[in-house]
Amino acid sequence: MATARRRHVVARPKKDTELCAERRILDAFWHVLESTPLRCVSVRTVAQTAEVNRGTFYYHFKSVDALVDRAIESELLERHSIVLLMFTKKWSE
Repeated sequence: MATARRRHVVARPKKDTELCAERRILDAFWHVLESTPLRCVSVRTVAQTAEVNRGTFYYHFKSVDALVDRAIESELLERHSIVLLMFTKKWSE
């Protein structure tokens, strides 16, 4: 009699914690990068620093490279928003 294989399904995080976990992972990446060369940054180290498990890391990011891309994108968007706010305020006064 053949046994059916069970597929491992990763549970989706609750909506209210998704952004919090993603933000913690991004913040942890920058924190780890302060003392670790980029080539040595690992999922394990970032996840431990963010106080999330590896499954949560992989739910939000495909790899460390994907995390790097998102971290840079996030930083650029944040800085762009600040610059826009500064110029909008300056020129509207």
